[in-house]
Amino acid sequence: MPFLKNSFFVLCLLVASPSFAQQPPAASESLPATQPALIQLPQGTRLTTPQGTFQGYSLEEFKIILRLEAEYIANTRKLEVNQVLVQNLTLLTQNQTKQLELLKKDNTTLKAEEERKHKMWVEENRLRHLAENRPNFGSWIAWGTAGVFAVATAVLTSVLISK
Repeated sequence: MPFLKNSFFVLCLLVASPSFAQQPPAASESLPATQPALIQLPQGTRLTTPQGTFQGYSLEEFKIILRLEAEYIANTRKLEVNQVLVQNLTLLTQNQTKQLELLKKDNTTLKAEEERKHKMWVEENRLRHLAENRPNFGSWIAWGTAGVFAVATAVLTSVLISK
């Protein structure tokens, strides 16, 4: 089975068409990814009339001005959306900061609780070992009582037999 897999992969490598790297674009062709190409305001022609001085534009120049206005309106709307987004992200970061502080407090509380439980476990474990290591035949009080009763029984039995 491994032979079939290996031979299949080798065959794929032999049959595959080679790929070549492309030439990088010239410096004038490539623009930074974050900055759009800037459109320059058209030069226009200064017109002087009896009503005053005006700036005149050709049809192509006026199309550029309209495009600039459309981009200005779109960017203004994007700015409003981005400002709301920044406010929301600021609230999120503040919330996460508070959550981190609460987690640190929880962590210290849990460590203190763990130490307390460990001390309790050590004490209980010590007491269990003491209980497990007691003599198998009972304590000395029980054996002392049994000995007193045995002596008393022997004395009473001897008294009863002698009568």
